Amino acid sequence: MPSKAMMTGKYDMRMLTRLGKLEEEFRTFLADVWGVGDEDGLPDSLQELDFNDIMASGETPELRSNYLVEQLVKAEGYDASKKDRVDEAVQRTIQAIQKLEEDFVKIS
Repeated sequence: MPSKAMMTGKYDMRMLTRLGKLEEEFRTFLADVWGVGDEDGLPDSLQELDFNDIMASGETPELRSNYLVEQLVKAEGYDASKKDRVDEAVQRTIQAIQKLEEDFVKIS
């Protein structure tokens, strides 16, 4: 039977993999919103936006949403015509992070 440490490592890797996939989907969606071919075409501030920063920005989805909106709105190339799509990106991302955290708690 695997040790608890091995099981925890397995779950940690699974969570990191899911987080990486979520981050990739987020950047792909932003590339579409910003009208660039891929994430390399995004403004530097969005390329450097780290999910750890989002998760650390607050304990509640509202605080995280506020932080993420702030980061997206101040990015180069943002204009009011992107508001609805940015709001969609924020909502999808915060919900996915919340689900990821809930799943992590279930297996801890």
